[in-house]
Amino acid sequence: MKLTVIMALAIIWSLHLFGQQTINENIFFDSDKYTLTTEAESVLAKCVEQVKDKEIKQITISGHADGSGREDYNTSLSQNRANAVWDYFVSKGVDQKKIQLEFHGQLEPAQTNDNEQGRKLNRRVNVEIVWMTSPSHEVAKETDLHFEKQAQVFTLIPNKDTTIKCAEGTVITIKANSFVDEATGKPVTDSIRFSVAEYYKISDMLLANLSTTSNGELLETGGMLNLKATANGRSLKLKKEEVVQIKFATEQKKADDFQLFTGSVTEQNHIDWKLQQAEKDKIYSEVDEIPIFFQSNLGTYLTKELMYPARARNRGIQGFVLVRICIDEKGEVKDPTIVKSVDADLDSAAIKPFKNMPRWIPGKRNGVPVKVYITFYANFYLSDDGKGLNERQQQDKFRQNFERKFTNAPLAKANSETVVRYLLDASSLGWINKDQFLKLSPCNDFKLRIDGNITNVKILFDEFNTLVDNSRVQNGEYIFPNIPLNEKVTIIAIKRVENQYFLAIKKTKTKRETEQDFTFQPMTLQVLKEEMKKLDR
Repeated sequence: MKLTVIMALAIIWSLHLFGQQTINENIFFDSDKYTLTTEAESVLAKCVEQVKDKEIKQITISGHADGSGREDYNTSLSQNRANAVWDYFVSKGVDQKKIQLEFHGQLEPAQTNDNEQGRKLNRRVNVEIVWMTSPSHEVAKETDLHFEKQAQVFTLIPNKDTTIKCAEGTVITIKANSFVDEATGKPVTDSIRFSVAEYYKISDMLLANLSTTSNGELLETGGMLNLKATANGRSLKLKKEEVVQIKFATEQKKADDFQLFTGSVTEQNHIDWKLQQAEKDKIYSEVDEIPIFFQSNLGTYLTKELMYPARARNRGIQGFVLVRICIDEKGEVKDPTIVKSVDADLDSAAIKPFKNMPRWIPGKRNGVPVKVYITFYANFYLSDDGKGLNERQQQDKFRQNFERKFTNAPLAKANSETVVRYLLDASSLGWINKDQFLKLSPCNDFKLRIDGNITNVKILFDEFNTLVDNSRVQNGEYIFPNIPLNEKVTIIAIKRVENQYFLAIKKTKTKRETEQDFTFQPMTLQVLKEEMKKLDR
């Protein structure tokens, strides 16, 4: 029977220091559901109206569940509830970069789970909205022209595999028991606070004072992340040989040339990027010769091994699961991994055919066997024509449908869907950059003559996501070493006179001669931000 919760909600207002104001409320859900009720939508609509035209600083959405059912199921349920509220805000035009998601499952009950009334109050999403009442308020570090983005925060259960989707499309998969205490090396048992800041836009990179160079060489970025994990306020790190799997949101043509770089912050607040993965360990998703499953027809093999879990079918759970495997240079199947999860039972069924799978003929690149990523999908769905059939007949029906729809498309060279192409494994947290080396020639020092007290000067390549700031000052000139010639670039220079900022943006081509004649315009910090956004593409 459907349980409908009648909501009697009080909006809690509080006036904070520094010109902030806050709304804090709970949105309640029906038992075992994550769709918004009419009452929930009404409360959220009131919330959106209250902050209309306000300068929102942050919206924190925290999903919860009662103590009924399995812990992993409740965690997933609380995540779905938080996502439902997220979707509502975004549909109403709220900037998703201002929204921070958390999901706690049954770990943080508001009331007892010993009676139904308490459980009703635990089936909730807490929404906290903070906005600025003073238009002149700025983030603490902005006086140094270093605008760090607000990170999204997710709550992880340490002994559970978790996949999270971030605001700008990054998907991160973390295996169970991957973290240890950074100081002591001891395993983590408490819930983990995992934060992600995404940098895909040029404006975000500029405002955060980021660049794309590694030991003097130019990089083209496919996105930057800043990852952090804590438990009870203590910093965590990945166990030795554990990785965080990252699917970047960007789409690039030469995906196999991208690799992961890790960044360390210098005393000058500059980030040095270093290549994380050695070339010999590289795993490709596009190759000259694709891997071949030669023992039998691949569709027949998967159909034979795949089964619809009875428990999931009886609960009406359906959807498609994405499974990624690695075919190594010997043709052995390694590391079958769930890329897109639906349910623990469906995930287990989808990954089963790839465990102890026979060898393949390995893929080749330039005639040499290499490791290759391949992604498959298992579509679990329930159809009305299966009603009344016994267990054996239902399984046969599912397998027939699967075999009829299965194709070898995942093995075609054109298979490199976004989900396959941009999966990379990070072996550490902190700053992560998906880059490829920008190899252009001829090169020469590129010199700029800019008068005044320059706070920051960068070169942005028009054809590449390459942002350079490694200049040295010599005889009144800013010298950028080893810059490709005859490339279209945009020069961004910022200077500060007392408390006033001035901005000069100049489009030109790189050349051997010194670039001069920069025109600076006075800028408030807010206008400067808007000018940076104009450089996004």
